[in-house]
Parts: sequence; structure tokens; C-alpha cells
Amino acid sequence: MGNPARHQRPVLQTGPVGKSSVIGQAILPEITKADEATLRSMLAELQRHKLDFPGLALVLVRAATHYPSLRPPIVAIVTQHAPYSDETILFLKQVVLDAKEKPAVRSAALHGLENAGGQLEAMKGAFDTLDDLQETPFAKPLRNDFIRDLSQAKNVWFFAGLTGTGRPTEQELAYAVLLNIADNSAAPNPLLTMRNKPSIRAGSRRA
Repeated sequence: MGNPARHQRPVLQTGPVGKSSVIGQAILPEITKADEATLRSMLAELQRHKLDFPGLALVLVRAATHYPSLRPPIVAIVTQHAPYSDETILFLKQVVLDAKEKPAVRSAALHGLENAGGQLEAMKGAFDTLDDLQETPFAKPLRNDFIRDLSQAKNVWFFAGLTGTGRPTEQELAYAVLLNIADNSAAPNPLLTMRNKPSIRAGSRRA
């Protein structure tokens, strides 16, 4: 994706947030053209400066298809900037489901989906991957954490809808989440959450 020599220079400079789009316009073409070694260095700079700008996640997700070894820093960067695009959600799901990937990277991708600032589509992505993985040694503790997460009360309408429309494995996981919410007095009142929705249904499922 480019000549290493032309990229051997400082990549990012810190500055006011208002300059992030200008920085992005300068950096994104360089990321697109970078070879693997140069991109690894650029990712380290992005992590160090904690910068985000329009189009960054999309470019990094696409770069990950060319350089799978760079998935760990790319996961670390994109999961810091929710809400996610559909392409980023798909990328994170693929990382979670890849049995050849390091468990720590898979866990980070799943937690990114779970903790996406309340983005429903990201939470659905986490649910789908846990349903696909079932109770494998890797997934079982993550599945238990998902079930016990009381913040799921805000999505109770989604889980309630799945109990009637989902596949058997989806229904099982959805029931487990709902039972945990019902049994825990510290959870937000699910009835209040459900009143904010016009109907109790799962909504769109997997593509």
C-alpha cells in the first residue's frame, strides 16, 4: 500500500479538537497508502494522541482486511469512538467470532460492541456473536457477563421481542437476560423502559 520511505516522518501533532477534521484530511490518504510497517507506526501515534476524525474508523477497518496482524491496535482505536458504522460493527463481530484471533483481542471487540454508548445496533452485534458462539470455553464467561449486565434493562423490549420471535438459542439467551433483570432490584424498572417503545418486538435481525 505504498513506499515505506515516503512515510518515515512524524505522523500526527496534537492540537485543538476543532482541527481534527483538517488533520484527518491530511492523515487519511497516508493511512490508505501505507504499508504494514508504516501503518503500525501510524496506529501507535493515533493511540498515543487519542485523535478521532471523520472517516478514520472506516479506513482502519478496511486496512485490517489487508493486514490482519494489525487487528489488535485497530480494535483498540475504533472501540474508543462510538457510535459505530455498520461496517465497524461487522468488523468487530468478525473479530469476536475468529477462533484464530487472540482471546484478549476478541474480548476487546466484544466489549466494544457491548459498551458503545447505548447504540442498539452494536448491542445486537454483541448478542448475535454470543448466540453464535454458544457456551464455548472462550464465550461462556463473556456470555455470563452479558447476562448479568444490568444496563441491558434499557433494551428490555428487544429481548422481550426475541422470546417470541427468535431462534431457540436466541430465545434462551434473551430469557436469561430478562430473568436477571427481573431478579435484581438494582436494575432499572423494565416496564418504564418498555413504555418508551411503541411496540415490544425484536426489530430487524441479522442480514
